[in-house]
Amino acid sequence: MFDKQSRKNIQKYWQDFQSNKPVGTDNVRTDILDSWNRSKHYNVNAFHLDKKLRSDADVSKRRDNSLTLLNAARDYLENLYLNILDCQGFVALSL
Repeated sequence: MFDKQSRKNIQKYWQDFQSNKPVGTDNVRTDILDSWNRSKHYNVNAFHLDKKLRSDADVSKRRDNSLTLLNAARDYLENLYLNILDCQGFVALSL
């Protein structure tokens, strides 16, 4: 998707952003810069590396509790997936 130099540039601009240096949309896509700003606004710690995974039992319990919703959404999500395979765009999901 991005070549090595593009990834280096994005990383440099991200570091600039984290250091409160100005980063413009001529350097970083608007949707990426908006995401960085939202994360900063909500005090998301970009350096927090504590990633706790749910246990298999907890995942199973949560899945069982959401089974009605999962079954209702299955056909829609499968259709959405097949449509995504036919294009090169992206889908944004939000609550």
